[in-house]
Amino acid sequence: MKNKHKIITDQVIELMKTSGNDWCSGLVNGNATPISLATGKQYSGGNWLILSVQQQIKKYDCSTWGTFNGYKKLGLFVRKGEKSTPVRFFKTSIIKNAENEESFIRTNKTYNLFNGQQVEGFEYEKPENVTNTEDDSVKIANSFGIDCGANIKNIDNNKAYYHIKDDYINLPKIELFESGVSYAGYLLHELAHWSGHKTRLDRFTEAGTSYPFEELVAELGATMLLNQLNIEKTPRVDHAQYLNSWVRMLENKPDSILRAANKAAQATEFLLSLQLENQEKLAA
Repeated sequence: MKNKHKIITDQVIELMKTSGNDWCSGLVNGNATPISLATGKQYSGGNWLILSVQQQIKKYDCSTWGTFNGYKKLGLFVRKGEKSTPVRFFKTSIIKNAENEESFIRTNKTYNLFNGQQVEGFEYEKPENVTNTEDDSVKIANSFGIDCGANIKNIDNNKAYYHIKDDYINLPKIELFESGVSYAGYLLHELAHWSGHKTRLDRFTEAGTSYPFEELVAELGATMLLNQLNIEKTPRVDHAQYLNSWVRMLENKPDSILRAANKAAQATEFLLSLQLENQEKLAA
């Protein structure tokens, strides 16, 4: 069987080549976030990306994923000839030696999953493509940025960017964007960059963090946040310049896409935790 990194990398490269700037729009909203049959929880990180891409490529309406035995326990069976999608789960355990000194060991296990549409008789509801209006998308994104504590300025109306040295986000005036949804997408993308500052997740100094890699982290992070906030994703015109470098990076380092997805998940979880913390303070 082909290496898991190679499989997902080839699929993402194909999406980039065929869909261009719009390559990951199908991962948002209408194509519901993948959910575990066993736990009912959403998948995250690399597993989220693997399963979301499968849903997009194979046009699955069902967002539930489970193992052969998981469906069997429900009296259901995977159709003959259906192929599974492998995902990997990591677990960190604490072990003690004879001197009672603790050390950490990380193990992983691969699970072969099937989408509910590959299972005979599995009932599911087609997810509704519920997104916020233009005005609400702007309000939600702005409130999210404020809750996170980001310093958001309007210094340069020519482009949106995150200034690492001075630790602020610049956004052009909202009327200069194609739409309110586009504005929200840019803000969430820059917030994903903002999370990597040395006082937060300290991502920029890590080995293997190139400029194209960080842009891919921010793109996936923004996609995850748009999903969480029910905001539509629109293509970023300025990302055309990154497509070729992303394709080259993925071809040379196939593990980059899953590493980027895991970093994006860390950024998303971090930002959402900041939002929750601020909301709890306000409610106290």
